[in-house]
Amino acid sequence: MPKKARDPNQPKRPQSAYFLWMNENRPTIKAANPEASIGELGKIMGKAWGALTDAEKEPYKEQQLALKEEYDEAMKNFVPTEGWEDAGPKKKKQKDPNM
Repeated sequence: MPKKARDPNQPKRPQSAYFLWMNENRPTIKAANPEASIGELGKIMGKAWGALTDAEKEPYKEQQLALKEEYDEAMKNFVPTEGWEDAGPKKKKQKDPNM
């Protein structure tokens, strides 16, 4: 299913707690694994995130909740751009029954 078109002026969704952690820790992990490809780095970071305790993840979860509240507030005040039409999913063409 194709993605819905997004109004270019619409506020962007907040990052997840994992992405906030990953952005903060990527340079350290990349320096420790200089030969790792992008996919390998993703696997290493995923395992490192999974190994964290709930207490270690909590600051990132709190930060994500704060960003989500800001996003929700921005969406309340968001007015779609005039003339912007949401394309929505494309409909399949009907097959001609006479073919």
